[in-house]
This record gives sequence, structure tokens and C-alpha cells, in this order.
Amino acid sequence: MVQLQVAVVNQSNILADADVQAIVPALQEQVSQHLEPTWRVNAALAFFKKGSQPLAGSWRLLIMDDTDVTGDSGYHNVDAQGPFGRVFVKTATEVKQKWTVVASHELLEMLINPYANLASFVPPDETGNVGVYYDLEVCDPVYLDELSYSVKNVSVSDFVFPEWFAPWVAQPDPSKPSLQVDYAKRLDGPTKIAPGAIVSVSSTGRYPLNGNGGGQRASNIDAARKSNTAI
Repeated sequence: MVQLQVAVVNQSNILADADVQAIVPALQEQVSQHLEPTWRVNAALAFFKKGSQPLAGSWRLLIMDDTDVTGDSGYHNVDAQGPFGRVFVKTATEVKQKWTVVASHELLEMLINPYANLASFVPPDETGNVGVYYDLEVCDPVYLDELSYSVKNVSVSDFVFPEWFAPWVAQPDPSKPSLQVDYAKRLDGPTKIAPGAIVSVSSTGRYPLNGNGGGQRASNIDAARKSNTAI
């Protein structure tokens, strides 16, 4: 397996270098011990202090202050240098989010969907649910702070397993308990969404799906997402 290199770069004027460096061991443990066994993706994380440049070819997790996308405390995308995630500390604080959870969220999603262009198709089923594509954003169904968990005393984002996207595997018999579909065990079955969470699904376009407690699969949703960046 090729090991990815991820530079965690402090570009914040709010956080000291030590503040950002302190969370890197927790993120490394989450990636190598929690994400890799389920998604078969791993990475070596390295901290870069304010004003330094990451090594050429490294993917980047940039810790910044103010968002450049209205309403987003973090997102991931790709540019000419390669995949990157941006975490906005001041914006996260203003909307009462923990910036460490946002950092974990964007790191994990960048590793699984580095070019922000992957989706998983869930076919129609016998109950009338239409076939839809779910964006391969593994933290979105469980991204809220209250669903986070702790690694080395750092709050990190929960994330879903591949089985979340495969109800025919994770719940082949409705009379039996589902397989585990997210790391922190917040969800009770595949394609379920935590209350308050939003995921992007598509049948004929890109639409948001809101968590409603029961966690229903997508049918026809008519409110389009406005941002073209993956969160």
C-alpha cells in the first residue's frame, strides 16, 4: 500500500503552532488505527509551523481563521498542487463547532474522496426508495460535535464505514441487527443519518438530505446545494 503524506499546516493567527501541533498525534491515531482498518487508506501526518512550506507532493490540511465559503467552517477540494482540506478556526468558533472536529472531518474525507468527485450508488429497493448516488463524504452523516469522540483527549469526528453505503450487506435481514456502520456506533443502520446532519445525494442532480431521527433513504428532494465544494 502506498502511504500518503499529509502536511498539517498552521496558517492561523488565532492558534499558536503548539496548539495545532498538539492535535497531530490524535489525528494520526485516528487515521492509522480507526480509518485504515475499515477503508484501507492510511497516511503519514507531519506538522508544519506558521510560515513554512510543506514538501512537494504532500496533501495539505490547512488550519486557517476565516472561511472563504459563506457558512462553511471547513471543506476539502483539490487544486494544481493536489488535494487539500481547509479548517477555519474562527468560523467554527462562531458557529459553536470544535475546530478539532472540523479538522478530523476534513482530513478523513480528503483521504477517502481526495478529488471530491466520488459517489456510491445505492440501488432502488422493494419499499419504493429510488436509486440514488451518495457523495462519498464519510463524516457528513455523523458530523455534529455531539457525535464526536475523543482520541488522546482531542475531539475528533465520527465517520461511517463502507457498509453504510451498502444496505444489502449491512442489513440483509430486517429481522436481525444491522452490522456496525460508523466508528462511534451513533447510527443504527445503513444510509441512516443523525438528526441535524446533512448529506448530499443525487438521482437527477445534487440535493441535500437532512437527518430526521428516523434516518430515511432519499427519494425526491427538491432543494439544491449551493456550494460546489465538498464538506
